[in-house]
Amino acid sequence: MTDSWESLMATLNFYVRLSYPFKNYSRPGSFSDPDQLLIGDFGLSVEQQKFQMALWSILSAPLFVSSDLRIIRTESKKILLNRRAIAINQDSLGNLGQEILVIGQVHIWRKAILPAGSFALAIFYLDIFAGPSKVSVKLVDIAIRSAAVFNITECFSGVNYGLYKPWHTLDCEVNPTGALLFEIIAVS
Repeated sequence: MTDSWESLMATLNFYVRLSYPFKNYSRPGSFSDPDQLLIGDFGLSVEQQKFQMALWSILSAPLFVSSDLRIIRTESKKILLNRRAIAINQDSLGNLGQEILVIGQVHIWRKAILPAGSFALAIFYLDIFAGPSKVSVKLVDIAIRSAAVFNITECFSGVNYGLYKPWHTLDCEVNPTGALLFEIIAVS
């Protein structure tokens, strides 16, 4: 993997094509390895670094870092040390997330996590020229319906969206070449 957006897109496209066959092999002790994290190097913007951390978290990929941690920028360090993203990545189920919905240049991935009935949701926006994209999606439309109520928090901002029922609509805004990563925790 090279330190560039194009290289990150090639990795995403590879896993879009092969996540279903790889799903059969992803479990604790057996993980996909899409290569090193470029977070903290100089080829990706902060939004693109969030994109990569969200993708690696959804893939349950090893978090090998290529940057020099002695001189890493504060923004990059915050992304690498994000406790919620790491918890999704390290979830003991070891599931490989999968792309479940594409709306134009917005790609939505889902991964089952603990506690039972909970999910991680990554929303990736691939457009490099437009402004932020508003995204609205009903939880039931992305097969999140295992509990009566979910508590939703965006991992990078720490913003708690509150309690949602499966028929509620999640409304958010994602930056170009950026990502949002949500913890969707079943509470009943």
